[in-house]
Amino acid sequence: MTLVDPREAMTPRQVELLALYASGHDMREIATLKFLSYSSVQQTLQAARVRVGARTLTHLCVLCVETGVIVKNGVGYRPVQAERVVGE
Repeated sequence: MTLVDPREAMTPRQVELLALYASGHDMREIATLKFLSYSSVQQTLQAARVRVGARTLTHLCVLCVETGVIVKNGVGYRPVQAERVVGE
């Protein structure tokens, strides 16, 4: 499977939810925090994984940290500027 640069492939919403996931929140917690359904969070994160070509969500998190899409912020991760990713 070919990997695509997450900076070019991911939407701002995907980056936002992945940053929460990388910070240790599970999908149910993310759904509650963002007032979304569990299935919406799950579908959004899996769509991001497929777009980038990552094998797992953990692999996607690593790729996003390595490329600067999400950065360490205290005890968690935060998205970098939305201009670096494609619009929704």
